[in-house]
Amino acid sequence: MNTLSTSKRLLTNTSLRLATVVIFSAIGPLVLLVAPALASRYIVELGLSTQQVGFLFTMELGAMAVATLPAYFMMKRLSWRRIALWAAVVFILGNLLTAVLLHGNQPLYVLLLVVRFVSAFAEACLVLVCMGTAATLANTARAFGLWVSGQLVLAAVSLHFMPRLFEHGGAASFFLLMAIVTTFCFPLVFSLPAQGTVHDVRKPAAGDSGITAKASLGMLAIFLFYLSLSGIWTFVGELATRHAIAATDSAGALATATLMGIVGALIATWVGHRGPRTLLVAFGFALMGSSLLGLLGDLTLMRYVIAACVFKFAWTYTLPFLMTAISEHDHQGGRLVVLSNLAICGGLAIGPSFAARLLGEQSNYSGLLWTSVGLCGASFLAIAPLTVRMR
Repeated sequence: MNTLSTSKRLLTNTSLRLATVVIFSAIGPLVLLVAPALASRYIVELGLSTQQVGFLFTMELGAMAVATLPAYFMMKRLSWRRIALWAAVVFILGNLLTAVLLHGNQPLYVLLLVVRFVSAFAEACLVLVCMGTAATLANTARAFGLWVSGQLVLAAVSLHFMPRLFEHGGAASFFLLMAIVTTFCFPLVFSLPAQGTVHDVRKPAAGDSGITAKASLGMLAIFLFYLSLSGIWTFVGELATRHAIAATDSAGALATATLMGIVGALIATWVGHRGPRTLLVAFGFALMGSSLLGLLGDLTLMRYVIAACVFKFAWTYTLPFLMTAISEHDHQGGRLVVLSNLAICGGLAIGPSFAARLLGEQSNYSGLLWTSVGLCGASFLAIAPLTVRMR
């Protein structure tokens, strides 16, 4: 009887912890996920230039990257729960202050930059604790699948309702709502662990000297993965324009692709640890490579829609398995997964400029697409050794 009661309590605690990971990981990066909608409001309401808006979002992404190493070392020495508590408080205050600044007619741009940087830094610390927690859960593939799904679903819902929200309260209302929702969810922080735990299956065997090399390969795989997809995704709308595909049709295709992205993440969640990991990952990379090749040559609307949907599906289907492969070689109680944020941010930051250089003045999309295919192949080769070892 005691054993049954203990099992139920552990299951409840695990479910609550998983819900906390999904919710805060979705709320945290929401500003960047809805950047197109926010950018237009910054320009219309505040009179900011496109360069100022671009730098504002760059600062937010930069704060997320900069937070990785401090969070990594803090998680080694301090209580994860305490880090998350303080990060959530600063995140709430940062969003409230942002709302106050945006409510004024002409907020000081430098002050807005500082506030958004600090808010993003705190948000990153909170999300990184959630990432580390996800890596310690029993079914990491399911956890990371829901981690991706939550971000996509909240972003899609937010983009749908933001125009109505802006009509009534402008951009300030968005940050105010972020603060209110985070405050409402704040008690969930107490379900996070005080420290990471290392499962027995992850403990390195005697003489296992390849763990560090495998972990490095995992980081390289994540970096190449995001370098490939962020570069082509940035210019996929312009590719449609060059092939005389109407802007409304292109926007519809990308919206449909976003829904397919949700499907991909949910399927990865359902699959979890079922089946041979290497084949599951290979399937995702094969789909991504095929979608890129589908954008070559004379592009019709139908082929554009199919390629965009397959690409987004493959992206969100494959990512949870990549994160899981790294977590299964994490002997630091979930902290190694935190470092993958550097690889993600690095790929996201470098990808667009790298793609722009490949395109050049002649807009050589063929060269960009083939390079992206090559990067996908290199990413798969890097992650493949990590997928062989399964739980």
